[in-house]
Amino acid sequence: MNIKHFILLPAVYFSMAFDTLAHATNLFVPAYFDPLSPPAPAYWSGLAVAAQTVPTTVILNPNSGFGTSVDPSYATAIDQFRHSGGKIMAYIYTHYGDRPLINIANEIDNYIAFYAIDDVFIDQMTADGTDENLGYYEQICNYIKIKTMSIR
Repeated sequence: MNIKHFILLPAVYFSMAFDTLAHATNLFVPAYFDPLSPPAPAYWSGLAVAAQTVPTTVILNPNSGFGTSVDPSYATAIDQFRHSGGKIMAYIYTHYGDRPLINIANEIDNYIAFYAIDDVFIDQMTADGTDENLGYYEQICNYIKIKTMSIR
């Protein structure tokens, strides 16, 4: 046991012993639900309320991707959430390094065109650390930086 445990354990014990409430410092929510399908409207409203008091970020994934056009229900939910102080991340999958970069770039472009996003969440990443895959993800990261620079 290291010194951190000796400091942390008494703090946790005293916190529980004196019934101190724990407070979130940040919320990060995968919002993979349609704003119109019950009970999702209540979820989006709850996220908007939370964003007023706790820094809250949601990952947006309409239609398992950006879709073919703007979905008005998502646009409305995003506007309400953003107005409450929330941040939006676009969900992008890479299929473990096998998805063509042009498809990823197109999806990022469409998310930016369709919805007010703040950043991009990359999923299904490979973890093998080969030079080829590092270069693949570096290209994605650089593209995101260039594209989101104007919206930050």
